[in-house]
Amino acid sequence: MPINRAALGQQTGTYSHPVDARWTMAYAASLGDTAACYLDTTRSDGVVAHPLFSICPEWPVALASRDLLRENGLTMDEQRRAVHATHDSHVLRLVRPGDVLHTQATVIGIESRRPGAFVTERFDTIDQHGELVARTYHGMLLLGVDIVGEPPAEGIAAIVPTAPEARLEPVREQAIAIEPQLAHTYSECARIWNPVHTDRAVALAAGLPDIILHGSATLALAVSSIVAHEAGEEPARICRIGGEFRGMVFLPSTLRVSVGAPQESAGVLVVPFEAFNDRGEAALRHGHITLTPPSDKLRDG
Repeated sequence: MPINRAALGQQTGTYSHPVDARWTMAYAASLGDTAACYLDTTRSDGVVAHPLFSICPEWPVALASRDLLRENGLTMDEQRRAVHATHDSHVLRLVRPGDVLHTQATVIGIESRRPGAFVTERFDTIDQHGELVARTYHGMLLLGVDIVGEPPAEGIAAIVPTAPEARLEPVREQAIAIEPQLAHTYSECARIWNPVHTDRAVALAAGLPDIILHGSATLALAVSSIVAHEAGEEPARICRIGGEFRGMVFLPSTLRVSVGAPQESAGVLVVPFEAFNDRGEAALRHGHITLTPPSDKLRDG
């Protein structure tokens, strides 16, 4: 069935998550990222979460938003064909243990593209003080789905930031081993569970050749690599993370991350990157990580 544009502006409920060191440390550890800022709880200012950690509390609202779209015409079969296509996370500050995060999704865009309907959602995560911690623009492609109807009269303006301009001229390449158990480990540590990543029978029934790694895990691995090499292991400098998900990453395999030189833009540094699976296919395109210059005051909360 077609999806109705009346869904524009609709919101999910708010999902709340208390955050502890067990969760933040587990997330970093699942990525093989053992930086002291994530794991050393004896530090005078404690530990912080990985810059992409906000994707963890976003997962329940991502599921809830699909339920919302079903109320506007999407069938269960069409929902199963949903593909996380783009991700653009604006990091206002790093999450810390002790935070209580409240996340809600708003549908801000529904447009027709050749493969189907493209839905843009905005995920807002605020803390226990009502302060915005992260705002993510989540692009979802609904394969083979048409669009009908008119947007509501009080429709929301689809204000979606454009990606920073940065030409990828590779200066560094890193090979990252994708171990056979990584999808299972990441699922449990991130608390992001989708059986196509861990259950081979489910993956095959969905038309996949095997289980595949989460797109968010692929992106997080690239982020860890770039923080270590380009940000002096100072994750608080990261203020934006984005990219387009393309090819599948199988397990076990090798992920190849191609990174460009940091490029100055409007007072910040943009690091372009792409990632390829071991078949040479692009897993991530137009990747970008924005960070503040080293001389800036760190914004780790």
